[in-house]
Amino acid sequence: MKINLLDFQSEKSSELARKTLTAQRILREDIDQHQAVVLASPTGSGKTVMMIAALEAMFEGDEEREGNPDATFLWICDSPELNEQTKQKFLECSSVFTSGRLVTIDNAFDKRSLEPGRIYFINTQKFSKTSNLTKPTSDIRRYSIWQTISNTIIERGKNFVLILDEAHKGLLAGSSTERREAQTIPQKFLFGEVGKSPAVPLVMGISATPKRFNDILEQSERTAHRVLVDAGIVRRSGLLKHRLLIHNPASRNKHADDTVLREALRHHLAMKTAWQRYCDDKNEPLVRPLLVIQVEDGNEDLFSKTDLDAIIKTVFEVMPKIDPSAIAHCFQEESPVKANGIKIRKVEPSKLQAGDGMFPAEIVLFKTALTTGWDCPRAETMVSYRTAHDSTMIEQLIGRMVRAPLARSIETDDTLNSVRLYLPGFDRAAVQKIIVKLSDPGSEEQIATDAEFLDNYIQYDRREKAAAIFQAFPRLPSYKIYRSNQQPPVVRLLKLANRLSVSTKIKPSARSDIQSELIAQLKGEAQQRRATDTSFDAAIENAAQVRLQTHVFDLLSNGLGGLSNHTVQASAESIDELLQHSSRSISGDDALGQAYWKQYDNEAEAYHAKLEFSVLASTPDVRRNLNHWAASRFDTLYAENKAAIFALPAIKRREVERLAGGQDAPLETVFEFQETIEVEKGPVALSDHIFCDREQYFHPSPELNSWESRAIEDEASEGRFAGWFRNPSSGEDCIIVPYKDSNGTWHGKSPDFVLFREESDGTLKCSLLEPHDIERDNSWCIAKGFAEFAEKFEATFERIELTCERKSLLKKLDLCKPSIRKSVLAIHSNSELTNLFDLH
Repeated sequence: MKINLLDFQSEKSSELARKTLTAQRILREDIDQHQAVVLASPTGSGKTVMMIAALEAMFEGDEEREGNPDATFLWICDSPELNEQTKQKFLECSSVFTSGRLVTIDNAFDKRSLEPGRIYFINTQKFSKTSNLTKPTSDIRRYSIWQTISNTIIERGKNFVLILDEAHKGLLAGSSTERREAQTIPQKFLFGEVGKSPAVPLVMGISATPKRFNDILEQSERTAHRVLVDAGIVRRSGLLKHRLLIHNPASRNKHADDTVLREALRHHLAMKTAWQRYCDDKNEPLVRPLLVIQVEDGNEDLFSKTDLDAIIKTVFEVMPKIDPSAIAHCFQEESPVKANGIKIRKVEPSKLQAGDGMFPAEIVLFKTALTTGWDCPRAETMVSYRTAHDSTMIEQLIGRMVRAPLARSIETDDTLNSVRLYLPGFDRAAVQKIIVKLSDPGSEEQIATDAEFLDNYIQYDRREKAAAIFQAFPRLPSYKIYRSNQQPPVVRLLKLANRLSVSTKIKPSARSDIQSELIAQLKGEAQQRRATDTSFDAAIENAAQVRLQTHVFDLLSNGLGGLSNHTVQASAESIDELLQHSSRSISGDDALGQAYWKQYDNEAEAYHAKLEFSVLASTPDVRRNLNHWAASRFDTLYAENKAAIFALPAIKRREVERLAGGQDAPLETVFEFQETIEVEKGPVALSDHIFCDREQYFHPSPELNSWESRAIEDEASEGRFAGWFRNPSSGEDCIIVPYKDSNGTWHGKSPDFVLFREESDGTLKCSLLEPHDIERDNSWCIAKGFAEFAEKFEATFERIELTCERKSLLKKLDLCKPSIRKSVLAIHSNSELTNLFDLH
């Protein structure tokens, strides 16, 4: 892959490849035991990227499996737009499936069968009765597309994989004859069609909502292997916006349409400014936010029931400096559309994200063209003039708009983690129905982003009076709890070294140093085996040879006359390919194998170093020892450069931190306050929070309970109280304290409050406050985790307090006090913890 996958994408792509190979093994035993592999993953999770990684592993192999160069793939999409979009994604992401291996099946396509080592793209419309591809053979066409697929099934068998993208779409009921026919195409592949094509033995389905596909699989009696991606994991990954905020009038009033449009335009301008500021500050490629406006259908006499002239007039009143060429349309019409005296150019949906060679579109008008077939993360604001009876269409659109433009969360301005939808034609009840449906895991339109009314959320900026706090505490200690990382330790170690030496320049020699250490480890393994195992050199000799079998067929007797075996010396090209494959299997790229060969190449023994490396890389004990060493070396390298890593901008720091998944212990990191936060608005306004609205208040949600309120009131009453911060309970932007449960598994707990106090000399002090619930089974485990955290960071915090309400009294344990900390570290039950609270 040309790109780095997120942890969950790497894990699920590996699972996808593994289950597909399992299905192929079953087919090898019995080709009639038809199989299906289903990738069920939320919209915006990177389904195509995960599939690309899985296909690479199946075709070329990786550290877990041998490659299959005979694999043939047919990728079926619902539209030509999706075909081109998917093909472009392969070109951007895949290092294996380059342009020569990607074939779009057009009307001129005419082959007996599909060739191995290629991915063919076709859309369902190409299978219609009017398509040239389905016409019978003639002087100008030798094979119909059905014959081509049938021949491929017969010739390739288990090695032919059919991929149904958005698999559920092919199983919906249609209205027109052509549409109904197109939507039965997936069923023809699943069940076969007499006289046209047999059922495809192995089908892979990709869908965000696979219920319909799973239902039809049960009818086909296929064995289904499912790969499920949890929406929560995607939500935490940063790939999606954190929230969708929906704005609508209190009641449906046509005269409110222009007011709502103006509000959307003002928000769009604010987003432009915010993105410009962020990208300039962080030296990121500029994100150009897009405002999409959905208008109503028309009739025979009217292009659209929505007044396009009025829309364009309002656009220029709110945005007088906008270039007319920045306004485009995605209507069915190919020519420009005239509105309010300007010509609005046509742009294809698939070109909205990257631009179409002209001035990048900033405002796009459309009717229904954007419900499918486009992927445009920069579309951050939408106005729809559709009314409530079009809610299904609105829901489909939303799924296309929740992707984060930079494929990650924004760490400084939380408003850039939201997408806004303006619905002047919907009342509150209609919007509530949309929110319920989008939040329902069983819904076809369910998204992994929180959907809420816009007026339920509020934007808070840093309180001016708290400027000294932010200056005194730019970073606070925290931890990351990573569950897993499917990449082997050697790969992660090399990536960490690469980050330190290239992308961050923290330690320019890190890459070469670690590579040298890996080579030394491998050479040590070779010397040890050569000294203790006589078969090691024999394995190297065998690797230099290729065994051939000769089958003698006696033509006179029409039978097999004999079988002989002999060996030939492997060619230089084959040995180079073996070195390349071995290096990739153990380290993820070619560099380690090449470096080993260059260091130990010996003219007297041609190819010996290449073959030695290949044998080492294929020896399980060697791989296990090397990965064990790499895991330990990762911890050391990270610790050696920890201070410089913490000083990195958040995005670069998180790139480094994500490599730590799979390490034995939580990863130490830092928490940084954002410039702006956007959170749900609670019913009560409180003062002294370090983030505030224009009236200098903060509205916590959920509302503070009596226990929490009392804790804050006590702090504020003691004098020199400088402010407080409510620490988020989850996500990347919160302080996490690690702890082990009674089974030894690591978890993280977010302390509720960060408190600030000013000394008489003006010095600011910081404390953590955790109102502690001692009724939970693991309360004592959490308390010990806080004690260990306090032991490590007591110089940073004035107090780290656990509080508990006992007999109407607020009891406190300050873990920064050594005697109390020692007592907490010695407990082993909730009852012991309760006794400690009672004693203090």
